[in-house]
Amino acid sequence: MKVTLGFCADTERDADVIGWYKSQDNKSAAVRAVIRQGINGVSLADLYEKLAEIEKLLRSGVVSVVGSLDEGTTLDPEIEKVREALDKLGM
Repeated sequence: MKVTLGFCADTERDADVIGWYKSQDNKSAAVRAVIRQGINGVSLADLYEKLAEIEKLLRSGVVSVVGSLDEGTTLDPEIEKVREALDKLGM
C-alpha cells in the first residue's frame, strides 16, 4: 500500500532544499534516499567529529600511520560501509 507524505518549506530559509528537490528527476526516490541516508548513514557532523578525534590522537602520539593501503586491499566491512556513505554525501 502506498502512503503520501508531505512537508512544508520556507522559500527563503529552505531555498537550497527547494532547489535540490526541483532538480530531481524522480523526486520520490530522491527524497526516500536522502531520508534513508539520514537514518542509516554518516552525516557530515559525524565525519567532522571522528576526524577531530583522529586528529587529537595523531597529535598526542597515541596513534601513528605507517604505510598505505595497496590496490585491492580488503577493508573491514564497517570501514567499507563508511566509505560508501561518504561517497553518497555529495549526491
